[in-house]
Amino acid sequence: MESYYSMLSRHRDSARPAFIDAAGRAIRFNQLFEYADTIGQSLTRLLGDGNCAVGVLQDKSLTAVVSIFGVLAGNKVFVPISPTLPVSRRESIVKATSMRVVLVDYALDDAIALELTRLGLVLIFCSVDEDGLRLQVGNREVLAGEPAAPVFDAPLSHILFTSGTTGTPKGVMIKAESQAAFTRTMAAAFGHDSATRWLSVSPLYFDVVTLDLFVEVYCGATVYLYPPGLPAAELAYTLEKHAITDVLFISSVVKMLASEFSELKRRDLSYLRQLWYGGEPCPVEALRKIKQWVPQVGFAQCYGPTEVCNNSTLMRFDDVPSDRSGFMPLGKPIDSVEAYVVDADGQQLTAPGIGELYLGGVQVMAGYLGDPSGTAKKLLSNRFNPASPYPLFRTGDFVHLDADGLLWFHGRQDDLVKVRGNRISLHEVQAAIVSEPEVADAIVRVAPDSIGGFLDALEAVVICHQAIDKKTLTDRIRARLPAYMVPDRITIELRRDVPIKENGKLDRQQVLSRI
Repeated sequence: MESYYSMLSRHRDSARPAFIDAAGRAIRFNQLFEYADTIGQSLTRLLGDGNCAVGVLQDKSLTAVVSIFGVLAGNKVFVPISPTLPVSRRESIVKATSMRVVLVDYALDDAIALELTRLGLVLIFCSVDEDGLRLQVGNREVLAGEPAAPVFDAPLSHILFTSGTTGTPKGVMIKAESQAAFTRTMAAAFGHDSATRWLSVSPLYFDVVTLDLFVEVYCGATVYLYPPGLPAAELAYTLEKHAITDVLFISSVVKMLASEFSELKRRDLSYLRQLWYGGEPCPVEALRKIKQWVPQVGFAQCYGPTEVCNNSTLMRFDDVPSDRSGFMPLGKPIDSVEAYVVDADGQQLTAPGIGELYLGGVQVMAGYLGDPSGTAKKLLSNRFNPASPYPLFRTGDFVHLDADGLLWFHGRQDDLVKVRGNRISLHEVQAAIVSEPEVADAIVRVAPDSIGGFLDALEAVVICHQAIDKKTLTDRIRARLPAYMVPDRITIELRRDVPIKENGKLDRQQVLSRI
């Protein structure tokens, strides 16, 4: 059976650029796979042939990309670790995966190197520059006398750690079989080839890495690697500078680019063919504005949890219908995914009722690492398709299916609250707020009423591109929502003043801690 790495290697003899970084340094496809093979062989000598976890603790760079492919070349499980994580979080990932080896950059901070060494890890220092690949295995003696690294039951391609509701990160285990199916399906959906110039702006520990790296390499495209968190003006300039043809942004970045202060309308983006977006709903007003400035661009909305290879449905469209308000539908499941709308009694809804979205098929995760009870709550046998060997994943998202077979998002299971006896969807309130052109994002929550704290109140923190009067904003919200859904308290913050995560999303905890 062909390995996932072998499948990705179909352009390994090409001398075209595979990746180009922000400084203009490039690595060709033939170099990428030559260097990855070298790292893979080094890992095999250290750890044997087993499918065990190997960490990649590096900032986004050509070296990091080569390291990731090197892990796959050695038939190992790629575990990305952000250098900016707190020490305790890094330690929990190392212990949870039982990893023995981590690939690091030569510029690794001494304190982090010491910390990793104290955890009993072998550090492999890597560097890719004009002279080629530099590789140095340090402190390999720590493996002497140690038991072999644990091997996973099902061959995995990677483990991604996401935020858990308990405060402990969840290790999402993705099988190589799942990732291979996802890669083929998305490559067919993308239709990318050697003429594609893809802009990567997400961190390498974010689940979009599977699109940015694996799908695009499989397609033979050229990927431009840029650091996460670029300002809107620099994003627009970068799209123009490299004649980017395709890009994936989270929806809040799309809104930012559609603001009246955006550089987008002043740039020549005639090469941009497709704007892919996801991660959160995007108001159609923002898409219309971008279409006005970049008339040839098409859109594609991607939806899917990390647990189902990060993309499960797709909605491609060239124009926003003139009568459409709010958001576009999630679309239909991609070819390697099954989708079911399920009511509170666990029955499949075929009529246009709202229910929880269950996802099935080959892309569903192997489970949460070291958490059988959490896995059992989320993975169920597929009673709707008993012939399927794959479980169903409960997304916790509420949707409905329309007459055309399109899925429409209605918020998350934990977004439904009661305030003063009224049932309210926090997602619906947030959607109304972010539809305003000045608004970049919003957090809506239930908080104790300021009068004695006996009653619940609806509170909103509104993140704006530009200053807006609170009364003006409140009046607009009142025009969109019934009175009981209008937030009792509204705090307005400017986007430039609020903490943003490396993946471009709002740091909700940090924002809420300030009010």
